Amino acid sequence: MENNLLVYLYLKNKTFVNAHLVKNKLVKIDNSKVFKHLNKFLSLRGYHE
Repeated sequence: MENNLLVYLYLKNKTFVNAHLVKNKLVKIDNSKVFKHLNKFLSLRGYHE
């Protein structure tokens, strides 16, 4: 993930865009590193800890 800007994106109405993208399988989850919402994203995809 070199030279990538990693962000959590929220809309003004507080929609968590990252979670929406994960839930609808529009992005891949990078689980090579631990980050704040990793478990949430994995659970949205049906993976369990």
